[in-house]
Amino acid sequence: MFVREAGNVAGVRQIGRGFKDKEELITLEFEAYLGAPESHDAVYLTGVPNMEVIIKGGTHGDIATAAIVVNSACRVIEAPAGLVTMKDLPIVTFNA
Repeated sequence: MFVREAGNVAGVRQIGRGFKDKEELITLEFEAYLGAPESHDAVYLTGVPNMEVIIKGGTHGDIATAAIVVNSACRVIEAPAGLVTMKDLPIVTFNA
């Protein structure tokens, strides 16, 4: 049993949805809370064939963040001056 003091957060649930022409095409869900069962990342793709991919233990957030920062460096250096979002950059890939 997990105990927390009153007024403290015990977890979080976030949902992101992506739409095109008012049709929901992607849903991202994130849950983290005290007492949660074994963590995992899951991807479900509807198509031919349908796919379900489970990464036991999940992808560590700090490692994933560091990877995208390092792999984005060349694209960011090549970008024009000013505020640029990931949408504005070419697809990020590893460049040796």
